[in-house]
Amino acid sequence: MIETIQEKIEVITRFRLMPKPETEIYKLRWRGKEYVITEIAYHHKVWEGRTRIHKFAVSTGSFDFRLTYDTENLFWIVEEVSDGF
Repeated sequence: MIETIQEKIEVITRFRLMPKPETEIYKLRWRGKEYVITEIAYHHKVWEGRTRIHKFAVSTGSFDFRLTYDTENLFWIVEEVSDGF
C-alpha cells in the first residue's frame, strides 16, 4: 500500500567522486525508526523556481520510500512510503 506522507526526516548520505560522482543514501530516520537503504532505484534533479530539488526512490527491502532533498533549506522530506502491497 502506498501512503503519501510529506514529513521531514533525517538522512545519512555519502558523496562519492570515484569512479563517477554520485550521492548514496545510507540510512534514514523516520518516526523514531532507522532504516538502512539497500537500493537506490533512481535519482533525478528538477528545478522548482530557483531552487534545485533532488528526487530519490530508495528501498530497504521491506519498504520503498520516495524522498526529496531541497537544496535551498537543506531539508529531506519523505513523500511516499510503500510496503509492497
